[in-house]
Amino acid sequence: MNARQVLQQHVTWQLGNGSVCGAFGQPWHSFWTQVNPSSSRQRPLSVSHFLNPSGQWDCGKLIEEFGFAIALFISMSITSPLLGKTRADRLIFTYARNGQFTLKKAYHLVAPEVALPNFPPDLLRLIWHTKGLLPRIRLFLWKVLHNGLPLGDLIGRRVSNISRPCSLCGFHAETIQHALFKCPWAQSLWFASSLGLHTDDLPENISELLKTVLGSEGEDIARIVANHLWALWKLRCIEVFQGKNATPQSFMALATSYSKLTVDAGLASCRAVGPTPQNCSQVLLRA
Repeated sequence: MNARQVLQQHVTWQLGNGSVCGAFGQPWHSFWTQVNPSSSRQRPLSVSHFLNPSGQWDCGKLIEEFGFAIALFISMSITSPLLGKTRADRLIFTYARNGQFTLKKAYHLVAPEVALPNFPPDLLRLIWHTKGLLPRIRLFLWKVLHNGLPLGDLIGRRVSNISRPCSLCGFHAETIQHALFKCPWAQSLWFASSLGLHTDDLPENISELLKTVLGSEGEDIARIVANHLWALWKLRCIEVFQGKNATPQSFMALATSYSKLTVDAGLASCRAVGPTPQNCSQVLLRA
């Protein structure tokens, strides 16, 4: 069962005037799964179709459509008149006491039901505890690990008119591995950088790939590689959306500017290793 299926089981309609909620296919009372009609006669009717002008249940229409047993259940289990002729139907999240959907509540509901990726603990520790990384870079690495970057291959699976090939080379699917490491554009920048990184032989699995480039040479190298990854992503976005060509020099300059910034315990304050403190704030604003 995926996350969407789990969430759908905890969403139901709170009836107002019955004009929005459909009579079929959408839960609108607590015992929907037991009495959900499966008749081939289902039509696109709203719940209000089964109410008379005074807001009471029209038992004749209920019996005609659902049969006596279900009609009796509906008329006795859902009081009428409903919440009022002027109040609209609304969807409620039954997992929350107040009916309001929040990401926090959704996470607590879904987490025990859905198998989450099992990433190496040392890799997660490296992302969240490497000293000197900006919070935005930690979050970026977390998105890389969870396949959460807005790239063509991911978006194209959900939106039909989005192109899935790489925006820069046009030859391969625009996955995270390709965009950040395997694309000829990215490969040329990595090789020309001070790291001199050859990306051809890197693993295809994203967690193994990150573990290879971040965790092989200690925390200092991990910080440098992370800053280079963030710089490469920024330059890629600039080239795709603004048409400005990236050069090895601009790649190195941007990566170096991030490497010179140190963030203490995730706070907004920083100290400059090279530039003055005033220059530090300017670099942060440009980042």
